[in-house]
Amino acid sequence: MIKFVFKFLIVGLVVLLGFYFFMGSPEDKARAKAVIAKAGDFMGELGNFVKAEKEKFDRGEYEKELEKIRELAQEIRAKASDFTSFQESSAGVQTTVLDRKVDSLQELASKEDLTDEEILELERRLRELQSEANDLAGEAGTSDLPKLL
Repeated sequence: MIKFVFKFLIVGLVVLLGFYFFMGSPEDKARAKAVIAKAGDFMGELGNFVKAEKEKFDRGEYEKELEKIRELAQEIRAKASDFTSFQESSAGVQTTVLDRKVDSLQELASKEDLTDEEILELERRLRELQSEANDLAGEAGTSDLPKLL
């Protein structure tokens, strides 16, 4: 949206300048010529600046800065890889916690003197764990989970 507005303003200014240059009053024509002359001077100076900077680059005056940028990029890559390994270890911890919850629920389910309410509660908890496991597997990008129920 901002690009569109910026382009629209530039095109509008160019059209307005052209209108003043060709069809405006003598005062508008003089202002338009002055603007065009100043814009030409600006472009010439900009070209000289770019040439001077290219010569500096060719002489190697920016090597220290480029090396700093390379080092910064390497540090960012290293931190990104550390973050990825942290995410993987976090997923491993969550998996271990889920395994422990499943084991404890299965241990409770192995009791023979459970009431109907306790069985329903265990089934509800197992469904919750299955949902957590599915969410975790989705984040990790795997789908090969055993069905708890």
